[in-house]
Amino acid sequence: MKCLVALLLVTIAVAMAEQSLVTQEEWEAYKTQHGKVYEGEEDECRKKLYSHTKKAIETHNNGGHDYKQEINKFADQLPSERPLGLLKPGETVPKPDTNLSICDKIKKHIGEA
Repeated sequence: MKCLVALLLVTIAVAMAEQSLVTQEEWEAYKTQHGKVYEGEEDECRKKLYSHTKKAIETHNNGGHDYKQEINKFADQLPSERPLGLLKPGETVPKPDTNLSICDKIKKHIGEA
């Protein structure tokens, strides 16, 4: 039982840490800088995707690679929304699933679905 409680606490801490990577001020500044406008649930989903992308960039930049990555105007977009020439090496565009909302697609992409 103690292990289960400890695991739950760690899971909550990790989730909170990922969410706290991006403050509301940072998110609003990003959207303003890149002319992004989202409403309601999509705004929160895009913020999660932006946070996920930011974490991936930080992991890459701390990994001893020869080059650094930066946040850009595509940080809140799914690979399927980016121009094909801007995919990362080895990244593929999944087959479109027209039955999913954008939030469901984002949750699936970041592993929340």
